[in-house]
Amino acid sequence: MKLNFLLLVILKLSMANIMVTAQEYRFVEIQDGQLGFRTYGSGDPLLIINGSPGNGSDDNIFLAKKLSKHFQTIIFDYRGTGASYINKIDSNSITFEKMVTDIEKVRIGLGVKKWN
Repeated sequence: MKLNFLLLVILKLSMANIMVTAQEYRFVEIQDGQLGFRTYGSGDPLLIINGSPGNGSDDNIFLAKKLSKHFQTIIFDYRGTGASYINKIDSNSITFEKMVTDIEKVRIGLGVKKWN
């Protein structure tokens, strides 16, 4: 009985964390899908780019929150990762050119005049 209660509490706490994380996302439309991004803090915008195209932005949350004391930090999920999606994943839908276009969509969605 105590074990069941403990498991229920752990499940409830972990679900609350997921819900909070999901609420932090904002989205911009792209030609073939949608990009999820999160912002922290205020001030000059600082875009934090993930280490590799296959990773979502979760690895950068700590850094984004730490730097948000001085900047508005922005992290985003590449197309097809994390909270972002695209209709079709193939060699034509994931390119560096489209990544640049996606970053511009985030900039415009935030109302940022230009990246510094």
